[in-house]
Amino acid sequence: MSPPKNILLVAPSIHSGGGTERVLVNLANALHRMGYPVQILVLRVGESRPYALDASIPVHEYTVERQWARRLPGPVARVAQRLLGTRNWNRFLRATALDRSDVVVSFSNNLTVGLASSCVGGRLVAFEHWPFWVTERNAKMAAKVKATYPRLRAVVVLTQHEAQVYRGLGVRQVHVIVNAYSFCPSQAAGLDARTVLSIGHFNDQKRRDLLVQAWKSVVSDYPDWRLKIIGDGPSLESTQALATELGVFESIDWMAPTKAIEAQYMDASIYALSSEYEALPLVLIEAKVCGLPIVSFDIVSGPNEIVCEGEDGYLVPFADTAGFAERLKLLIADAARRKAFGRHAREDAESRFSPDTVYGIWKDFLDTLD
Repeated sequence: MSPPKNILLVAPSIHSGGGTERVLVNLANALHRMGYPVQILVLRVGESRPYALDASIPVHEYTVERQWARRLPGPVARVAQRLLGTRNWNRFLRATALDRSDVVVSFSNNLTVGLASSCVGGRLVAFEHWPFWVTERNAKMAAKVKATYPRLRAVVVLTQHEAQVYRGLGVRQVHVIVNAYSFCPSQAAGLDARTVLSIGHFNDQKRRDLLVQAWKSVVSDYPDWRLKIIGDGPSLESTQALATELGVFESIDWMAPTKAIEAQYMDASIYALSSEYEALPLVLIEAKVCGLPIVSFDIVSGPNEIVCEGEDGYLVPFADTAGFAERLKLLIADAARRKAFGRHAREDAESRFSPDTVYGIWKDFLDTLD
């Protein structure tokens, strides 16, 4: 039997606290436990580590560009980086011996494009975390992806929808590997708390404004229920202003991000997702394994490959706040339905999104990669 492949995971950072960073750290820890030599390369290390990474996994910071860029005016440095990018990647990878990695998995299309022409280009796997239509908003990046990705060793995506998209771009090796939940409580949430939960950043993607609009109708019929939103971000103040304008501010619990997230799921009875776009939202997987029924907008990809419509949740056409509110009311009004949905949610999550299942797929993928 051949020894395990040396794996290098490359990402912008592991300190921002986002979902992609959590997936990277969970994957690194899982591969390490399975016996793979794993290293991580990031563009910036940062001071904080929101997610617990095994202390024996080396983390490298890409510093070559910064060393010479500091000596140049900003505009000149940016031009020089574009012209010398490949040379600098090669210099850094060889100096740190990371060029000896057997498989290089990139968590960012910017990094993938930059690494594709480097000395590790032939061992490069893109792990995509965003729908391609979001990438297409940047015409230049979309053109680079279309030119680069068919030459990669493989592309890993989170949904069947995105697999079809990348095959349409001419990528021959496309693999679907979903995210795994990182915790599984010993028992499901009781679903007796009068709380609807939503977790994530306040930004244009998450569309908290739509959630607040839907909540106005819900709380008018069920004033003893509360909406708890956990997160922060650039649109927090505008969302709170909207809640004040609609008269629902006091019925919403506004909570800063917390590491004790499992307890928040366990203290809720329904999960709500109002995003305009997602890849495969980890929050929905976590909500399901905690036994929460879900109400989500039915967007291009993501929720419709997690939620089983009419069995453990509801999918509502995007921006239909009246329909969103009505689905929330159905689950609030009918405790038996809520708990039946919750049981199915947990069973389905344990079947499809368990670490054993997901990281077993990763192992098969890595071991059979040419």
